[in-house]
Amino acid sequence: MTIKKNYILIIILLILIYLAYHFFYHPTVKRHFITVTPPVNFIVFGDSLSDMGNREDAPYTSNGGKVWAVYLAQAFGGTMTPSNQGGNDWAIGGDETGTSQYQSNDDGGVVGQVTQYLQLVNNQADPNSVYIVWAGGNDFLHYFEKAASFEPPDSVYNNAVNNLQQVLDKLHQAGATQLVILNLPLLGDAPFGNKPFLQGKVNAVSDKFNQDLQTRINSLNYPIELIDVAGDMQQVYDHPEQYGFVNVTDMCEDNSACNPETWMFWDQIHPTDGGHQAIAKDLGQYFKAAS
Repeated sequence: MTIKKNYILIIILLILIYLAYHFFYHPTVKRHFITVTPPVNFIVFGDSLSDMGNREDAPYTSNGGKVWAVYLAQAFGGTMTPSNQGGNDWAIGGDETGTSQYQSNDDGGVVGQVTQYLQLVNNQADPNSVYIVWAGGNDFLHYFEKAASFEPPDSVYNNAVNNLQQVLDKLHQAGATQLVILNLPLLGDAPFGNKPFLQGKVNAVSDKFNQDLQTRINSLNYPIELIDVAGDMQQVYDHPEQYGFVNVTDMCEDNSACNPETWMFWDQIHPTDGGHQAIAKDLGQYFKAAS
C-alpha cells in the first residue's frame, strides 16, 4: 500500500514539474547580432508575407496596415516601398521560391525577383545593404491545393531549398555581404492549419523544411544569418499576453469582434497589422546599431 502511495506521489510530482516548466519557464533565445549602421537599407525578397504593393491587391493584411518590412526599416531609420514604385521591397504575393510547378501565371518566383533586381543594379549588389529572404510557404500551400495531399514528396522540399540556395548564391556572387534568411512559421499555428485533423500534418511539413534549410545553410561557405522565425513565433503563440495579443488562433477578417492590433491573424495565413508589428519587433532584436 505504501509503495502504491509513493508511486502516485511521484507521478503527481512529475506532472507538477511539467506544468511549471510549460507555463512559467521561458527559455532565453541566443541571438547572433548583425551590426548595422542606421539608416539601414534593407532589401527584401519573398511572398505575400512581405509584399507591400507589388501585387495589385497587396498588402495582405488588415485595412490600412503595413507589412513587417516597413516597420523594420523604420525602426532603423530607413524606408520601405514596393519595387514597382522604385523601392526595395521586391516580394510578390503568391510567389514560390522559384518557377512554379502549380501556377500558370508564374513570374519566376523569388529566384525571378532576385534576377530582376540584379539586372537593375548591373549585377553589383550593395555590400552595405542588408538582404532579407523569406519564402517557401507557397511551395507547400500550392502543393496541398493541387495534389489534395498534406504529405509532399522529398522533391518539393529539395526544390524549395535548392531555389533558396540559388537566390543566396546569386546575391553573394554579386557582392552582397549581409545576407539574412528566415525560416517558416509553423503552418499549423495559422488559422489555415490549426484544426485537429490537420495541425500535426502541416506542422511536420514546416519542421522538415526548416531542418532541410538549416542543413543547407550550414553547408555553404559564406556567411548567412538564418533567423528562427518559427521558434520566435512559438513564444508569441504560447504567451500572447506578453506581446499584447488577445487572440492568436482565429481570423480577424469579417469578424466584428476583432481588433487588428490585438489579434495575430488577418486571414487564413497572413498576419494583421499588429501581427506584422510583432514580427518586425522580433526581427529587430537580431540587429544592433553600431555605436
